[in-house]
Amino acid sequence: MFYSSAGNLVAGDINGSTDVFEFDVRTGVTTRVSVAGGGSQADMGVLPGFQQPPAVSDDGREAVFSSNSTNLVAGAGSASGSAV
Repeated sequence: MFYSSAGNLVAGDINGSTDVFEFDVRTGVTTRVSVAGGGSQADMGVLPGFQQPPAVSDDGREAVFSSNSTNLVAGAGSASGSAV
C-alpha cells in the first residue's frame, strides 16, 4: 500500500487529493482503496504520514489510513483527522 497524489494511477481519480493505493504484484493491477463502500471518492483526501503509513490486515481485506474525509465511513471524518 502507498500514498499518491497522482491522478493517473486509476481511472476516474478526479478528487485532486492524495489517495491510498495498493498494487497487486501478481496481477499488476493498481487499486485505489481510499474510497467509500459505494465507490465514491474521498471528499478531502487522506493524510500521508499524519499518524502512520497505511496498513493492510493480514488477510488483505481491510486497510487503515488517516483521513479528513467525511464520506468514507459514517462518523469517522473530522477536521483533526481520523483513522479509517
